Amino acid sequence: MRAFKALQQHTNFDALYEYDLSIRDKQINRLNKARSERDGQQLGQAMAKLQDAYITGENILPDLIEAVKCNMSRGEYCGIVAAASGYSSKEEFMCSEDSVVLMNILG
Repeated sequence: MRAFKALQQHTNFDALYEYDLSIRDKQINRLNKARSERDGQQLGQAMAKLQDAYITGENILPDLIEAVKCNMSRGEYCGIVAAASGYSSKEEFMCSEDSVVLMNILG
């Protein structure tokens, strides 16, 4: 996000590609469906264990797998990483590409 903002400041264009609203709507619907079908209490426990593993430096993979099985979203995962890294909810935080690739493999 920061890179895109910087790029926009130094160039004269509105977008790199045409944005298709139907793709956005499809993704929002998929996310809402996953959220409505998951067990919030089970997910909350899995996410808490994952955040604890990040903070203590333990192996996160078992807890990450469990949270993904509970339908944790990428945004929720990035929130855990940001919180464990000391970022407040008001600061910009971008998950690393490795994290996103891992979420794609697991989810």
